[in-house]
Amino acid sequence: KFPKNITAYSLDSEEYTGEGLNLFFVIFDEIAGFDPARARELYSALRSTCASRFPQHMKLLLLSYKRTDTDYMMIRYDEAAYEAKTYRTRAATWEVNELRKKEDLVDEYARDPEGAQRVY
Repeated sequence: KFPKNITAYSLDSEEYTGEGLNLFFVIFDEIAGFDPARARELYSALRSTCASRFPQHMKLLLLSYKRTDTDYMMIRYDEAAYEAKTYRTRAATWEVNELRKKEDLVDEYARDPEGAQRVY
């Protein structure tokens, strides 16, 4: 619960559970781990809910690391290149989290260089 009667919900990633909610900000965490067809379906449903309630203020945030070239994160990343109102970025963990440095992950890079490069 937040001021001005704003409530944060943790919704089910397996099925659309946003029906009847007045959503204006949706976060998809680790969306690259979803089946791409299912991710597109959930994204479309929640985007539609936001657009029907708060079209001027809606925000959809997708967070993930690249798992494959065809995961939904990469699909949306590529699509966003042609969308004027969409911001997209790719960055290392230490570039977006000031509490982390690349040196913090040296053991992970030593253990699995390719995996660490993909994840961090």
